[in-house]
Amino acid sequence: MSFDNSPSTALAAQLSDIQKADLDRIWPNHSPEPDDACSANQQKEILDGNTYQHVARLHSFLIHTAAETAERGGAEDDPAHKKVVEDILSVIFFGTSKRKGTNNMVPARLRLTERRHVVFFPYKCFHDALRDFEEKNRRNLQQPSYASFLYHFPDKALAALGSAMALSMATLWRKKYISSLNNNIEQQQLLIKALEQCTFVVRFLDADRISSIGDIKTSLNEKLVSVKAYVIKAKPKRLRVTRADFRCNRCGEQFAFQLMNGKYNIPTRCIASSCRSKTFALLRSTAKYVGFQELKLQELPDDKVVATSTSSSSDAGRSPRQIEVEVTDDLVDTCATGDIVKVVGIVKSISTALAAGRTGRQALETSTYKLYIQANSITNTTSSESDRANNKKRKNSSAKKISFSASQLEDIRKIAHADHRIGSMKMRQSFPFDLLVHSLCPSIVGHELVKAGLLLILLGGTSPPTSGLDAHNCSTIRSNSHILIVGDPGMGKSCMLLAISQIPSRSVYVGGNTSSTTGLTCSLSKEGGEVAIEAGALILADQGVCCIDEFDKMAKANQDGLLEAMEQQQISIAKAGVVASLPARCSIVAAANPKHG
Repeated sequence: MSFDNSPSTALAAQLSDIQKADLDRIWPNHSPEPDDACSANQQKEILDGNTYQHVARLHSFLIHTAAETAERGGAEDDPAHKKVVEDILSVIFFGTSKRKGTNNMVPARLRLTERRHVVFFPYKCFHDALRDFEEKNRRNLQQPSYASFLYHFPDKALAALGSAMALSMATLWRKKYISSLNNNIEQQQLLIKALEQCTFVVRFLDADRISSIGDIKTSLNEKLVSVKAYVIKAKPKRLRVTRADFRCNRCGEQFAFQLMNGKYNIPTRCIASSCRSKTFALLRSTAKYVGFQELKLQELPDDKVVATSTSSSSDAGRSPRQIEVEVTDDLVDTCATGDIVKVVGIVKSISTALAAGRTGRQALETSTYKLYIQANSITNTTSSESDRANNKKRKNSSAKKISFSASQLEDIRKIAHADHRIGSMKMRQSFPFDLLVHSLCPSIVGHELVKAGLLLILLGGTSPPTSGLDAHNCSTIRSNSHILIVGDPGMGKSCMLLAISQIPSRSVYVGGNTSSTTGLTCSLSKEGGEVAIEAGALILADQGVCCIDEFDKMAKANQDGLLEAMEQQQISIAKAGVVASLPARCSIVAAANPKHG
């Protein structure tokens, strides 16, 4: 490994010679994937000076935080973001939280990781803790922040943080078991073996800047972004070959070759200096695989409204934009069709010919590229606590907890303590439900009974249990109810449907005269020999509300497609060899005119 010795890397002097030797063993397992196959096999272990500088900065922060937590268990007056980072590092390095006031203050043995380890850091908490540490110790104040480095060079920044965590683990292990006075050869060999095999994969959750899918353009290529969108298609998971050995057909030389972007390419020349052969044989037994899945995201309706009001009038009337996302390893199967997810990832570009599966000269026939996102983390905002308890494949997803601002809590307090006793007994008994009814679509005067029914639709009932004995008997019914509003034209039915569609976190508004059965339920699409399920309106509105206007204009066959979703709260499909049931736990609100109206 080579290091840049320019003056800008003066901070690298913080690493001792032993730590530099440990970094030589650590970096090959954490270095980012090169841009092409040639560099993949020639320059894999080069560490530039800028990345080396950030490794030293992060190592100083991590080793100080972990050692401080191990010695005094953390202070009760520490900021919240520092407590979060301390707890995460304690679990990684010591196997348990060592914070004071918890039940895990039992001294834990220092852990030595010898495998792939995934670490989740809240984006804001980590960067706030790192900034406070550097400001407190007056370090690196004139240097670019790690957050800026992560945004502009995400591959290198994530590799630097993973290397810094492995280096911190080695430093703590040497300090405890390998000292200058007691050079334990057995512990030394154990540490070297662990450093050569361990890999820390860092994933950031809930990045601050959430971009719209329409804002992802060429200027964001190779940048770290965060998007929130619907999952409209989830292809089946597959295995991708990342590395395999090839044997030269002439001299018999065997060497490893890395396959880039999941595309099959053979070596162009033999590594033997005296051999010029260009024919090689793949040794399938040496292939290394990684789990792989492709998702297709579609922007949320709220994002589209924001885009039309802030960007330009040309966005008005545009169909929702979509983008593909590639997930690997533990992120596979963390979401399903119809879920709303937050994806933190790196914007990548790939040739359309390569994306279509072409190789060789056919892959060079076009210069057109398309953008996609290589996911770093996925937060599923749809899965509930019971879903995650019953579906271990979604263990990395987390439902977002409802939080209120100070002004919202003050408004709630004023409503709860309002002096409503001056009214009649009927008014006092109906408070605050009567206030909520009049607050729903206030532009439409009257129709209190209709608004009350719509409000009850939004509130719903008690959800049935998803586990235990009650889940298998008939004692519980669905918690969602449905309503059909029938009235003359001009009575404000569409306005009330639009109003309630803007209240829930998940809602879909469609017109019955332009909807089809597959558009409401689900459809199958075939790409590259694979069949994938695309979600319809009812699946996208799962755990929300689906509003259907002009219900009387809908064909009878399309109306029949709603029966299963209304009764069983699911959509069943059996087509093209695919038999599945997708959740459609939504309330359906429909509006129609009288038959002769």
